[in-house]
Amino acid sequence: MSGYIELHAHSAYSFAVGACSPREMVRGAKKLGLSGLALLDYDGVYGLMEARAAARQAELPFLPGCEFTLEDETHLPIICRSSQGYSALTGAISSHHLAAGRREADRQNLAKLAQWAKGQWLVLTGTRAGPLRSVLYRFGIAAATRFLEQLKELFGAENIAVEAALAGFDGEERLAAQLAYLARKTKLPLVATSAARCANPASQRLADVMTATRLARPLDKIQDDLPACHAMLRSEAEMLRIHRQFPGAVDNAAQIGKDLIFDFSTPAPHLPFSPGAARL
Repeated sequence: MSGYIELHAHSAYSFAVGACSPREMVRGAKKLGLSGLALLDYDGVYGLMEARAAARQAELPFLPGCEFTLEDETHLPIICRSSQGYSALTGAISSHHLAAGRREADRQNLAKLAQWAKGQWLVLTGTRAGPLRSVLYRFGIAAATRFLEQLKELFGAENIAVEAALAGFDGEERLAAQLAYLARKTKLPLVATSAARCANPASQRLADVMTATRLARPLDKIQDDLPACHAMLRSEAEMLRIHRQFPGAVDNAAQIGKDLIFDFSTPAPHLPFSPGAARL
């Protein structure tokens, strides 16, 4: 066994996506025997302190991060490598809103995020909502290869991982082969994730209802849009079964996750100076 670490999970702080609290996600990971958990909620760090406290109590390594919405509305997951990485993460979020003058829907610029990262984030390529698959589906392998080279240039090759995030559906073999090819072609690691939206099968139905609510469609009409029915925390054995075509992706998640663990006991957010706040 490799000591699988889940590198991509969402809590209820990913509004209308995640079905479980950060504490429930930590408990679920512990119950499954995972060796660590990364919580990457959308465009914020709202659930990280609750998850950190729960992980400390459960004696489970915890990896903080976020899933950014980019200008093209794709989603880019990142994991902090260090306290400096966490400070850069909070700085990127708060500076974005400060520049806008108000709290608004996030549409982050990829190049600006790279300026914040400074080698202190691991960047995943995302699920079907991520930028890599978006390029792959729309323009093909050659364009997806060029996009990965762009990511390497922006963030550094050592800070990029191609995310498999398979769900166990029939017919995923072609996608898995394409992602593995892209990883080999660009000399990047392929990592397995669940992109979990819930902790266990008991919370799956709530996750499905949230998906239907977000799409404003009846539950019986959105079966093709329900990754949540498979996007739950999985044991290492389950991840090996789902990613059996490329089991090395599970081992890579374990090793990369282990390398990402740092002391998150005293997080120090970066809060940009606001001239308006100084006058209060």
